[in-house]
Amino acid sequence: MVDHIQERLKRDFLANEGTKLVGGVPRRAIPASLMYYENGFERWRDVTSGPQFYQTRVEIELLEHYGAQIVELIEPGSLLIDLGSGEFRKVEPLLDALEATQKDVQYIALDIAPVPVEEAISRFRKRYQHIQSTGLWGTFGDGIEWLKKLNFSGPKWFLSLGSIFCYSDLEESVTELTWLATNAIGLQDRMLLGVDAETNRDVLWASYHDVEGRFERFISGGLQTSNKLLGHDWYRPEDWEISSVFVDETNQEIGHAIVIRAKHDVTCDPLGLKFSTGEEIRWISGNKKGPSTMRKIFTAAGFKELASWKTPSANFYEYTIARDQDGDGQKGPAIEFPYKV
Repeated sequence: MVDHIQERLKRDFLANEGTKLVGGVPRRAIPASLMYYENGFERWRDVTSGPQFYQTRVEIELLEHYGAQIVELIEPGSLLIDLGSGEFRKVEPLLDALEATQKDVQYIALDIAPVPVEEAISRFRKRYQHIQSTGLWGTFGDGIEWLKKLNFSGPKWFLSLGSIFCYSDLEESVTELTWLATNAIGLQDRMLLGVDAETNRDVLWASYHDVEGRFERFISGGLQTSNKLLGHDWYRPEDWEISSVFVDETNQEIGHAIVIRAKHDVTCDPLGLKFSTGEEIRWISGNKKGPSTMRKIFTAAGFKELASWKTPSANFYEYTIARDQDGDGQKGPAIEFPYKV
């Protein structure tokens, strides 16, 4: 995992291989996996437990409300692969509903943070009689390679319950799903895909800039971890502001990005870094997508929508999708996609 994060830091942060900002200034990016390394997941759990962070709450609400309907679609003997399991509070309502049906299935939790996986799998093995639980520590690419070696012949369900997939722009979202279809999802398999469609600026801002400063501590802690991994202290909290920007807004959707902005000129000669006052580093950016946009993505990636559910109190959706056997959609390019960070 250290090698994986260091490679992404060198490629996306140090090497300046990303897109260019106005004026030719490189847009440096921080890999999301960095934020969850070491004690990062504990800081993230603190964020999601805060009263202003809406997304985990509405994800759980949807599965509590519609879990029984969703599990009706899951066949006995299926293999469930939770891609980026993270907050296990999200998947528990689904597993509870599945256990109530007494269907014998296998559940695989895949995440880059090992401690929560160990804790959850230990709890699930005691709690469920019909669900055989296993944990995997690694990237999406690691998990897919493990699945290939497993050579499982039954139906598989790929779970992405928290807006990990299809969070970026349309082109990259198509690339992500195409990568899954090319490398993992067979014609008999299904995917349960959660997508946030919230467009209220006030709700978004409060969620990522809570009054207790949970989210800022999460980001700052990860950036301080990067000092250790890169071998030099390029980041000092007093030099940077953690903020958000809204981009590509339309009547139905809104783009949202977390940025780290230099308060004054910042340099780190050993790493060859020099930032001007106001220069931004992009941590993660994403677009909140409604059903019409998601259907375009499904078609372009060679999928079809089988069912969908909306959280009663919020604009959050879960979709069940499958490979389009009839080939009605224009399938996207099979671009390598080792791990979305």
